[in-house]
Amino acid sequence: MVAWYPPAGVSFAFLLAVGPRFIPAVFVASLLSNFLIYDIPAPAPTLIAWAAIYSGVYGIASGILRGWIRVDPRLRSLRDVLWMILTASVVASILAIISVSASAAAGVVPAGKSNAALLEWWIGETIGVLVVAPALLIHGMPWVKRFAAGGPSRSWRRVAISQPTAKTLLQAVSVLAALYLVFGVPALEPFHPLYLLAVPLIWISLDYGLSGISLGILAVNFGCTFLMWSMHFDPARLGELQLLLLVISAVGLLLGVVRTERLQANEALLGSEAKFRTLIEQLPTIVYINPADDPSHSLYVSPQIESVLGYTPKEWLEDPKLWEKRLHPDDRAAVMADVEHIKTTGVPWSVEYRLLAKDGRAVWMHDQVVLVHDADGRPQFWQGVMTDVSARQIAKAAQEQSEKLFRALFEFSPEAILLIDPHSSDGSWRIVD
Repeated sequence: MVAWYPPAGVSFAFLLAVGPRFIPAVFVASLLSNFLIYDIPAPAPTLIAWAAIYSGVYGIASGILRGWIRVDPRLRSLRDVLWMILTASVVASILAIISVSASAAAGVVPAGKSNAALLEWWIGETIGVLVVAPALLIHGMPWVKRFAAGGPSRSWRRVAISQPTAKTLLQAVSVLAALYLVFGVPALEPFHPLYLLAVPLIWISLDYGLSGISLGILAVNFGCTFLMWSMHFDPARLGELQLLLLVISAVGLLLGVVRTERLQANEALLGSEAKFRTLIEQLPTIVYINPADDPSHSLYVSPQIESVLGYTPKEWLEDPKLWEKRLHPDDRAAVMADVEHIKTTGVPWSVEYRLLAKDGRAVWMHDQVVLVHDADGRPQFWQGVMTDVSARQIAKAAQEQSEKLFRALFEFSPEAILLIDPHSSDGSWRIVD
């Protein structure tokens, strides 16, 4: 009495990982298992024909998934898992119809039990794929694929096994507890406790995604198989157990892959944010973000604010009015008038003004800010850059002072001053004063 067929999952995972060119290997393995392991009471030509049909159907299915549909054998997306579940169902249906029809024609299966045998075969075959194939494709077949492609020298690698965390151990204990309650407590049988097997699997899928749930489903199903044999499980409940294993395997895989996609999206987002933050924090300018309805209040400011003005980003963000307070008194009125204007119109702004640093220094800033909109044209936030241009302003002021002194020298000199062009061919000159 078995609830599912592990060889189905092994064959499907192997062919999906390495390709249909290994159909002969699956054919030989199926044939040997029919003769040596299952000891099926059937003529040799029948077993050979069944091995050919079995390997051929799985080979064609894997070829379609790899070639036409382009499913990733590592099951990295919800699309991949959905196609695997659908294909497993179709392949199991084909094999069940062929096997049960042949058995019914030979008189092995009574005519009145063909439908039940068909359903039992389909469920067992599908469970075998859903239980074994994901675990092998994610954790085992990458090694097999390297072995097939590059030989043992590239494949025998030291595998580092990480130490399990307390949560992982607790989840393993919860799986054992659920198995014990289902198979070891007869008093719970009237309450149909089989559904308890889903509880630890949901927990595992939410924590570890598809990678974890594939191993969890494998452990639960092997545990059920062992306990069915050792605890003398009631055969009348086999159909109920099979249906439950099919449902929790499929739902667990779908929940796991959705969780994996969410975790991968979060990791990608965090990676992008980290790269963007690193880029921003290396710029020699102060980058800031202000809310769309208040261009004078910062939601984010880069760390350069401290080297320029002496305020840490935390200090700058804690006081929403700090930027306005640190405007130079001579510039405040004009700058705030501009702020009200861009707040109303949403036009870009570029201006130079002075801010008072924490130590009281006047720092000339070149401030540029634009209003960022979403895809529908709704304003989201103001994004701006403030650059310290004090050195340029000082140089400009020095130049203006020099020009002023030079002009005063000419204007107040008691003598006439001439400027002569040394490159002029006729020695022309011009009276300046």
